[in-house]
Amino acid sequence: MVSDVFKPGNGAFPPALTGREREQAVLTRTLASLSGGQAPPHDIVLTGPRGNGKTVLLHWFERACRDAGGVDVERLAPSEVRTGEALVGRLLPPTGIRKLLPARLSVGVTGVGRAETATATCS
Repeated sequence: MVSDVFKPGNGAFPPALTGREREQAVLTRTLASLSGGQAPPHDIVLTGPRGNGKTVLLHWFERACRDAGGVDVERLAPSEVRTGEALVGRLLPPTGIRKLLPARLSVGVTGVGRAETATATCS
């Protein structure tokens, strides 16, 4: 029995992802920017009626990011992040902040001198 590959599947990955080559190309270029440590060249918004493959395309992009390595992927649901503070906490937890800081921080102020210190850890 062959199932209907066009039936909405609540984000289930279909046997073939066809007709989305243009969207995949845009997401692939975005991934190349992210992998290179750069911000994407522009925002991406997926719109369309239920069942046209938005969630499947996002799952494809998530898999591509994980396969490429070096790009963090965080899947969030609206029920998990009801406030801006909750969103910041999920996207940039204290342990994540530590990864962004250099091991040593050097600051120079004209006319005063230079100071160097080990960065503080966040708890």
